[in-house]
Amino acid sequence: MKMTEIAKVLGTKWRELKDDEKVPFEEQAKADKERYLEEMAGTAKKSTKKRPKKKTKARAKKKKTESDSEDEGSDSDDDEMNFRQLELKTKLTKMLKDPTLDKKEMTIKRLKKRLEKETGQDLSEEKSFIRTVVREFYGV
Repeated sequence: MKMTEIAKVLGTKWRELKDDEKVPFEEQAKADKERYLEEMAGTAKKSTKKRPKKKTKARAKKKKTESDSEDEGSDSDDDEMNFRQLELKTKLTKMLKDPTLDKKEMTIKRLKKRLEKETGQDLSEEKSFIRTVVREFYGV
């Protein structure tokens, strides 16, 4: 018999019981609940503590870029920077997947120039970001 079938049978039997027949079970449930709450009262403080997470390379890089962007300005600047980098990463990945791309064009400098031409933006500050995206793409 499956657990769902057992639950249905028990639920039917519970509904068929009269109120005075349910009283001992409800009292036992109330006592169990109080006991549980008393036991948990001592451990509640311990369980709410947050443990530090292990740092991974990706989180360390993210933290580093976040601290760099905090130096530059407000939160809206950070959001704009993240959106800009996401846009650049998408375009750069598309570029790297292009089979017609010549190996001579794979240098960071040439990729940066090609991105600048596509986006119409000055990417002189994004050279290290471009290098990171290229490394991620090739799994280096």
